[in-house]
Amino acid sequence: MKLMISRALFCLICLTLSTGNIMAQNADDGRTAPDAAASEPLLTPDDYNIKAYRLSVYGGWFSGSTYFNPRLDPLGPRTYLAEGVSDVIGFDGEVIPFDLELHDAPVKEIDPGRYIGAKIAMYLNPNFHLDLVGSYSQGEARITFLNLNPDDPENMFREIPEPPMAPGDVDTPEEEAAWAAAWQDRFVDQGFKVYKGGVHVMYDLSVFRTLGLEPYIGFGLGGIINRFSNLEDKTALYFSGVVGLNAQITNRFSIFSQATTTTFNFLTEELHYGKTLTYFHAAAGLSWYIDTIPDAVKAAADFDE
Repeated sequence: MKLMISRALFCLICLTLSTGNIMAQNADDGRTAPDAAASEPLLTPDDYNIKAYRLSVYGGWFSGSTYFNPRLDPLGPRTYLAEGVSDVIGFDGEVIPFDLELHDAPVKEIDPGRYIGAKIAMYLNPNFHLDLVGSYSQGEARITFLNLNPDDPENMFREIPEPPMAPGDVDTPEEEAAWAAAWQDRFVDQGFKVYKGGVHVMYDLSVFRTLGLEPYIGFGLGGIINRFSNLEDKTALYFSGVVGLNAQITNRFSIFSQATTTTFNFLTEELHYGKTLTYFHAAAGLSWYIDTIPDAVKAAADFDE
């Protein structure tokens, strides 16, 4: 009898202990689940290094510039020139023959032309962004001389000199036309191009937003390639200033206009030093805005774009 009571008591104790362990485990499970959920970090807009992207394409006008004008006035009658000092290199790479008594004061310039470009803006906050930019410009490069007009010195004018007499081996009209075209190509390069790429630091002036128009300003650094058809490329680092106006069409699309100045050093074949040039660009374009922060995160943080 005592043995049966002892066994029953032992079973009751084991049952009580096992039930307590199960209840304690269930209680632990009930406590840790909320704690684990509460310990999970919630993302905020600050966790996104890039808040948004803006992809843009644009086109417009390229100003060109004058890059070689060693003297705008004709030489005086008592001026002495050492051999080779007055040489002017044509766009075919050859020295241009000219008569100093009839032509002087050569000028090399780049005519205005077309301009297209694209940029990728990476927003680090709602107003500040870094832009990766690239553009292409095209115009004509031209060489002109001042015609001294000996018969009427008061009315000098600028022109491309007439071609000299064709060589004796030029006989047919086709050969004469080719000779005249080659002479013209020495003074005019119709294939001049400018390639430009760099990084711009930009800021949207949202505090001045009016009637849906938002101005922006910035500056940038990069590289520029001035490419002629036959001469070697003229490459340099550039500094750029930008000002523009953006107009929102939808939440994702906007149109904009902007003006850009690009300043750099331009080397020529005739001189051993460069000249500081500035190109001006005026453009209009279309932008597409890509948000990287989910709406739920912005709503939780009351984030203002």
